[in-house]
Amino acid sequence: NAVNSEPFREACADPLFRRQFRREHNMADNCRAFVFVGRLGKEKSVHDLVHYFGRLNLPKEKARLFIIGKGPETDSLHTLIADEAYDDRILLLGSLPNEELPAYLTAMDYYMTASLSEMHSISLLEATAAGLPAVIRLDPPNSWQIEDGVNGFTWADESALKTLMERLLSQTAEEERALRERVIQYAKTHDVSHQAEKLLKIYEDA
Repeated sequence: NAVNSEPFREACADPLFRRQFRREHNMADNCRAFVFVGRLGKEKSVHDLVHYFGRLNLPKEKARLFIIGKGPETDSLHTLIADEAYDDRILLLGSLPNEELPAYLTAMDYYMTASLSEMHSISLLEATAAGLPAVIRLDPPNSWQIEDGVNGFTWADESALKTLMERLLSQTAEEERALRERVIQYAKTHDVSHQAEKLLKIYEDA
């Protein structure tokens, strides 16, 4: 899979939406925003993601989780978040037009998923194109999707996630900038133009 990185790079060049979004949600810039983007169906394990993130018991001033998308699990996710009193830290944003997604990703800091049904997720590639490191539940058959410390990190269980989150939330601004730059460089290798060049070379070689 590959994505057109240009809209995401363009959105990153304009910090205005990030400031507006965070002001709207009463978030300081040092509050880390995690985001999931995708269909809210059982195969995406979004209920698991909510449970994992909620049980971290992170204060809302330190970290939030935003979920973008819709699907058959939308209503039950609303109920789960309310019943567990996670609504100060986890928010469903609903679906967005594709053209608005790049701006929303600039307001975030990490892409996060608990799904075990991904094969080179387009949502993940779009997030990395916007410079977001991925925080991914380990899926052994597809572990190749994440290069630890390059385009993101994996976690296998609740204990591993807690350790990883402590590490991420304690990073210095310089460490975050360096990580973001590695993510952007990774994303360039999965841009549609780069993918087209690779495919052309295969044809030429053949």
